[in-house]
Amino acid sequence: MEDGAYPAGPLTVILMEEPESALHPGAQSELAGTLRDWSTHGLQLMVVTHNPSLVNAAPPGGIRLAKLTPADEPEDKPARTVTRPVDLDE
Repeated sequence: MEDGAYPAGPLTVILMEEPESALHPGAQSELAGTLRDWSTHGLQLMVVTHNPSLVNAAPPGGIRLAKLTPADEPEDKPARTVTRPVDLDE
């Protein structure tokens, strides 16, 4: 993309659920590259995926695990947790 082509302000967040669905593998790779470009130009992306290509395209330290705490947990624990960046090599 050309400079200025990103629709990003300082707090832009884009949410996507399985954006790779129904895409040819070549198009999935192109999508992964585009999402990586966006993330390095100041966009915050929240992507739900099961596709390793999209996960592997994330910049180092760019993946965080979000999980729902079960309802039977003590009330002093938050219902939703976002943890530290995930190290995919662990």
